[in-house]
Amino acid sequence: MPLNPDSVSGSPPDAAAISPSVPPRPASASDPEFERICRLAAHALAADAAVIALAAAPGAEPAFVTAPPPGAEPFVPFLRAACADAARARSPVARAAAGRRLLAAPIGGSAGALGLVAADDRAWIGSEIALAGEFAALAEVRLAQRAALDKLRGDESKLRKIASRVPGVIYQYRLRPDGTSCFPYASERLREIYGVAPEAVVADAAPVFGQLHPADLAGIVASIQESARTLQPWQYEYRTQFADGTERWLRGDSIPEREADGAILWHGFITDVTARKQAETALRESEERFRLNFTHAGIGMAIVGLDGRWLDANPALLAMLGWSLPELAARTIQDLTWPGDPDFDANAGKLLRQEIPVARVEKRYRCADGSGRWCKLTAVVVRDGQGRPLHFIAQLEDIQAAREATEAKERIERKLAETAKLESLGVLAGGIAHDFNNLLTGVLGNASLLRLELAAQSPHLAAIGQIETAAHRAADLCKQMLAYSGKGRFVVKNVDLNRLITETARLLEISISKHTVLRFHLAPQLPAIEADETQLRQIVMNLVINASEAIGERSGVVALATGTTYLDSRYAATLRFEQTLPPGPYTWIEVSDNGCGMAPEVVERIFDPFFSTKFAGRGLGLAAVQGIVRSHRGGIKIYSEPGKGTTFRLLFPSVPGPAQPVAPAAAPAAWQGHGKVLVVDDEETVRSVAARLLAYAGFTAETANDGVAALELFRRGPAAYAFVLLDLTMPHLDGEETFRQLRHIYPGVRVVLMSGFNHQEVITRFAGKGLAGFVPKPLDGRVLLEAARAAVGP
Repeated sequence: MPLNPDSVSGSPPDAAAISPSVPPRPASASDPEFERICRLAAHALAADAAVIALAAAPGAEPAFVTAPPPGAEPFVPFLRAACADAARARSPVARAAAGRRLLAAPIGGSAGALGLVAADDRAWIGSEIALAGEFAALAEVRLAQRAALDKLRGDESKLRKIASRVPGVIYQYRLRPDGTSCFPYASERLREIYGVAPEAVVADAAPVFGQLHPADLAGIVASIQESARTLQPWQYEYRTQFADGTERWLRGDSIPEREADGAILWHGFITDVTARKQAETALRESEERFRLNFTHAGIGMAIVGLDGRWLDANPALLAMLGWSLPELAARTIQDLTWPGDPDFDANAGKLLRQEIPVARVEKRYRCADGSGRWCKLTAVVVRDGQGRPLHFIAQLEDIQAAREATEAKERIERKLAETAKLESLGVLAGGIAHDFNNLLTGVLGNASLLRLELAAQSPHLAAIGQIETAAHRAADLCKQMLAYSGKGRFVVKNVDLNRLITETARLLEISISKHTVLRFHLAPQLPAIEADETQLRQIVMNLVINASEAIGERSGVVALATGTTYLDSRYAATLRFEQTLPPGPYTWIEVSDNGCGMAPEVVERIFDPFFSTKFAGRGLGLAAVQGIVRSHRGGIKIYSEPGKGTTFRLLFPSVPGPAQPVAPAAAPAAWQGHGKVLVVDDEETVRSVAARLLAYAGFTAETANDGVAALELFRRGPAAYAFVLLDLTMPHLDGEETFRQLRHIYPGVRVVLMSGFNHQEVITRFAGKGLAGFVPKPLDGRVLLEAARAAVGP
């Protein structure tokens, strides 16, 4: 029945309380379902109209969310008031107004109410009120559905916002029982990663599978089937391939669940791992390149732990040091460091503290065979992305050959410097000895003249003997200086060292301290050496006396030994002051003591002239030893340690053939010569003494102070001279050139040379040139007259 507004009576409720201007909640906007519920309620309860009023917020007055039917406007205020009362009371409200009856049933407590208007005036019965409550409950259900839908829409909005910020695809993937599949949900990034729109795969997943790399497709399908069978999480890394040939690496992670219809639904996400895969590939390629370079490098390379242990080594290093990798891994870099060489710890600490970027050091490493090998170590520390040290990379360059070459060069340079020093000092010593010999000639010559002129019973003969003794001692000093210079007077022959030591033993025993015991260890069948016996005796005496003095006043032993050895380049390199000795058999003599020994710095200087460790020493003994050995083409090896003693080993080239026996000296017979003799020497003393000695023997002497003057005198009558007594060393024109010109003027001239230098050297230089004789300086009267007699004949 249509409503008649004219039949309404009574006063309407307070307009402010039911003002239609109160806005409904946005969630309570007009809903067709609410309209249907109102139509069903009005029909079921025979009402003229039904409306639904809802509160926009808790505690607010309800407002209509369905429109009243046409013509019902006069009743709206009364109906709104009834709905508000029902919502507040949370129970149905039935009332009458102006001949109309109103019924309001609450919806969801205070959320609102369902209101009904009927034109008759009868009262609402209980069944009608209950039925109105049922329709209100339907409105409440619809209201809850709307709230859930609003929440779902809000959640979807949030999900879309989150998905838009996730660097990948959030998805649901359904595998149906018939084997077909789809993506019920996929975030927008599916378009970016696969080049497929999310809505294109809601019903069918084929567009996504069409983008997979052919080589990976079978593996992906198999992994999905395995996850479906076991309901275990699905994880897989695979590639997509686009039409332009580009590839992209993806990683899928999802959790499966079985649905009621037997389908499997995975909830998961897909991330783009192309950058990581490219980095892994680059790292793998870099590691492979490093491994190839590491394995095939021509120099040693190793990975060393922070504790110094060898973690890995390349074949070059293993071959260089001779260790296997397991043997090396059981050791530290310190274990292989040669004793006394720099340890790696200090440099490792500096590397770890970043005080230095790279450590470099040259050191020796212990090889598997026990030998040491020089290497140049270059090491850096490897750190992770956070700067934490992981290990060391070590490079070992084999510099053994270079080191040996450098050491050989240094030895050669030292030898050259030593040779230059020896030569310069030798020239100095030879010059001094030459001048001293000239001076001593005056002393010995005049003493010889006095001895010849005095009667055998003269009381002055004793004084003359003392003069001669002192002069001979001075001459011995000159011999030592000449020996140092390498120009000593030699009488060279094959010498048996054992015989020489045996013959000298008694003299040695009385020359050393009474606290010293002399012992001999002489090798049998010792090869002979080519040497001057006198100078060898001088060497033995010098070394034995030095050994005894090193023992001092305490008891000790001095041992003399002989033997043979083969000298090769390695042994020759250990000798001191060797003269590039040729390899071959050598005979040696060794003098050792258990005395005080010498420090290395003293050993370095003991051969320097005028250096002595003894308070009263002249410093010429060992210098002379060195000169004699050098002149005999030998070498010296020294072992000495402070507090333990010293050993000198002298090596001389062995020679075949037996040693030559020493012939006893014959006593000179009285003899007189005749004729003129030309005496040529730059020293007045030598000329005067020689002339007087020759005159005593019956000769007439003429003198010249140099070669030029001698040639001028000789040209006046060369055949008149019985012989020429010629000095070898003179200014302006030396003896050798003077000799040549004398022979040129008169080929039959007899020339006797005088010199303080090496007798054998002079004889060799003038071999085959007609030299008539040689007289050593300082001149001894008996020696001079014997030479004169040999020159002119008996």
